[in-house]
Amino acid sequence: MKLFTQSQGFILAFGFDMVARKPSPRRISWCDPGTGEWDIKPTSMAGYVDMPFTVAPEFVREHSSRIIVYQPGKCIEMDYVGPPFVWSIRTLQADQESIAEAA
Repeated sequence: MKLFTQSQGFILAFGFDMVARKPSPRRISWCDPGTGEWDIKPTSMAGYVDMPFTVAPEFVREHSSRIIVYQPGKCIEMDYVGPPFVWSIRTLQADQESIAEAA
Protein backbone atom coordinates (compact mmCIF):
# COMPACT_ATOMS: atom_id res chain seq x y z
CA MET A 1 0.00 0.00 0.00
CA LYS A 2 1.08 3.54 -0.74
CA LEU A 3 -0.58 6.75 0.50
CA PHE A 4 -0.32 10.11 -1.26
CA THR A 5 -1.67 13.50 -0.22
CA GLN A 6 -2.80 15.68 -3.11
CA SER A 7 -2.64 19.51 -3.00
CA GLN A 8 -6.46 19.93 -2.85
CA GLY A 9 -6.67 17.75 0.27
CA PHE A 10 -7.43 14.33 -1.19
CA ILE A 11 -5.55 11.41 0.33
CA LEU A 12 -5.15 8.59 -2.15
CA ALA A 13 -4.51 4.97 -1.15
CA PHE A 14 -3.07 2.57 -3.70
CA GLY A 15 -3.63 -1.18 -3.21
CA PHE A 16 -5.78 -0.89 -0.09
CA ASP A 17 -9.50 -0.75 0.76
CA MET A 18 -9.64 2.05 3.33
CA VAL A 19 -13.27 1.38 4.30
CA ALA A 20 -12.77 -2.36 4.98
CA ARG A 21 -9.23 -1.68 6.27
CA LYS A 22 -7.67 -4.52 4.29
CA PRO A 23 -5.41 -4.97 1.26
CA SER A 24 -7.08 -4.76 -2.12
CA PRO A 25 -4.31 -5.01 -4.74
CA ARG A 26 -6.31 -3.52 -7.64
CA ARG A 27 -7.94 -0.62 -5.77
CA ILE A 28 -7.26 3.11 -5.79
CA SER A 29 -9.23 4.85 -3.02
CA TRP A 30 -9.53 8.52 -2.10
CA CYS A 31 -11.01 10.33 0.88
CA ASP A 32 -13.28 13.36 0.90
CA PRO A 33 -10.91 16.36 0.96
CA GLY A 34 -13.16 18.37 3.30
CA THR A 35 -13.83 15.78 5.98
CA GLY A 36 -11.02 13.23 5.48
CA GLU A 37 -13.65 10.45 5.57
CA TRP A 38 -13.30 7.40 3.33
CA ASP A 39 -16.95 6.29 3.46
CA ILE A 40 -18.87 6.92 0.23
CA LYS A 41 -21.93 9.11 0.81
CA PRO A 42 -24.11 11.25 -1.49
CA THR A 43 -22.62 14.39 0.09
CA SER A 44 -19.01 13.18 -0.06
CA MET A 45 -16.35 13.08 -2.78
CA ALA A 46 -14.78 9.92 -1.29
CA GLY A 47 -14.59 6.98 -3.67
CA TYR A 48 -12.56 4.26 -5.28
CA VAL A 49 -11.87 2.52 -8.56
CA ASP A 50 -10.78 -1.09 -9.10
CA MET A 51 -8.23 -1.31 -11.88
CA PRO A 52 -7.93 -4.37 -14.19
CA PHE A 53 -4.40 -4.98 -12.87
CA THR A 54 -2.51 -4.93 -9.57
CA VAL A 55 -1.67 -1.40 -8.47
CA ALA A 56 1.85 -1.34 -7.00
CA PRO A 57 3.35 2.12 -7.53
CA GLU A 58 7.05 2.78 -7.20
CA PHE A 59 6.33 6.49 -6.97
CA VAL A 60 3.45 8.97 -7.06
CA ARG A 61 3.83 12.63 -8.05
CA GLU A 62 1.56 15.59 -8.66
CA HIS A 63 2.13 17.88 -11.61
CA SER A 64 -0.30 20.69 -12.55
CA SER A 65 -3.17 19.01 -10.63
CA ARG A 66 -2.49 15.69 -12.40
CA ILE A 67 -1.49 12.70 -10.29
CA ILE A 68 1.11 10.52 -11.99
CA VAL A 69 1.49 6.99 -10.62
CA TYR A 70 4.41 4.96 -11.96
CA GLN A 71 4.98 1.25 -11.64
CA PRO A 72 7.07 -0.99 -13.88
CA GLY A 73 5.35 -1.38 -17.24
CA LYS A 74 2.51 1.06 -16.48
CA CYS A 75 1.84 4.71 -15.76
CA ILE A 76 -1.50 5.81 -14.33
CA GLU A 77 -2.61 9.42 -14.86
CA MET A 78 -5.36 10.80 -12.66
CA ASP A 79 -7.02 14.13 -13.48
CA TYR A 80 -9.45 15.79 -11.07
CA VAL A 81 -12.80 16.32 -12.86
CA GLY A 82 -15.09 16.94 -9.88
CA PRO A 83 -18.38 15.29 -8.87
CA PRO A 84 -19.93 12.88 -9.59
CA PHE A 85 -16.90 10.98 -10.97
CA VAL A 86 -14.20 12.99 -9.10
CA TRP A 87 -11.22 11.53 -11.01
CA SER A 88 -10.59 10.67 -14.66
CA ILE A 89 -8.12 7.79 -14.81
CA ARG A 90 -6.03 6.79 -17.80
CA THR A 91 -3.44 4.00 -18.02
CA LEU A 92 -0.39 4.27 -20.25
CA GLN A 93 1.80 1.32 -21.13
CA ALA A 94 4.19 0.22 -23.81
CA ASP A 95 2.91 -1.56 -26.88
CA GLN A 96 3.15 -5.32 -26.62
CA GLU A 97 4.84 -5.46 -30.01
CA SER A 98 8.45 -4.32 -30.14
CA ILE A 99 9.62 -1.80 -32.75
CA ALA A 100 11.76 -4.47 -34.47
CA GLU A 101 8.70 -6.73 -34.86
CA ALA A 102 6.60 -3.89 -36.28
CA ALA A 103 9.11 -3.06 -39.02
